[in-house]
Amino acid sequence: MEISSNLWLSQAQRKNLPILISRTKWNDKLKNYAKRVGAIVDEKALSECRQLNPKNGGAIEDKVKLGKPWPFLTHQFRRTFACFAVRNGLGHPISIKQQFKHIHVRMSEWYSNGAIESRLQDIKVDSELINLLNEVKLEQTTAHFDKWFNGDEKLTGSFGKAIVAMRDDKPVIYSNWDSLYRLVKEKRLTLHGTLHSYCKNGYECDMDGVINAAFCVDCRGGGSVVDDKKASWWQKKHQALSSYLKQQSDVSHSEYAHCITQIRAAEKVLNDFGLKFEKYQHPLQVIDL
Repeated sequence: MEISSNLWLSQAQRKNLPILISRTKWNDKLKNYAKRVGAIVDEKALSECRQLNPKNGGAIEDKVKLGKPWPFLTHQFRRTFACFAVRNGLGHPISIKQQFKHIHVRMSEWYSNGAIESRLQDIKVDSELINLLNEVKLEQTTAHFDKWFNGDEKLTGSFGKAIVAMRDDKPVIYSNWDSLYRLVKEKRLTLHGTLHSYCKNGYECDMDGVINAAFCVDCRGGGSVVDDKKASWWQKKHQALSSYLKQQSDVSHSEYAHCITQIRAAEKVLNDFGLKFEKYQHPLQVIDL
């Protein structure tokens, strides 16, 4: 009785031994199942089917009919598994090859064809979400500029100092939210943040800070802003690098230069914000006799 109730076996009569259900029979069962559960092909399903089967050679138009039950076949489950894994970043054709016991990766790539294209389409298709994220980004950037131009918090950095200097006599376009929002939306004001500072230069940034964060404190392009949160980062960086140099007595000249420039930049930021710190002293000092 346990064997006769097995999913993969069929037993028409008790007097006969159970037999393995053939693929053809399974396909018939699946088609009946589609009818019973109402798995009817609609426009959305048909569109996704075409998207996931770019190399179908016209088979979809012949076999998948709008308004009809979905033509289930056993082999579709293997394709579905492969496409789902690759489409959602859960697997790679190489891992599919191992799972499906394929001899060649090209076969596994065929099983998952259309998955990567669909993943990209999934990213693009949600225009409402993309528009929402873009709007949030605009408002967040505007909020930063509005707080800086029309607030009283301390700022440093080349552009940060310029903002503080113009607060008492700033241009009208920087004096209210609506004007700033328009400038941001028109990309006349841009802002990009890192752990250590903000930069308003956009594509005009000279990218020196990628090599050494110290270059962003007094950016030669005049675009850096350091607020209190970024100052906290510099405070931690100062402590970490000072401690490192005190413990390491055999650092190379280039490594020492990389560390000391950031330490001095941090001290400049901390001094501008009035934060307490212990100025780093070289282990050896050269004095005039």
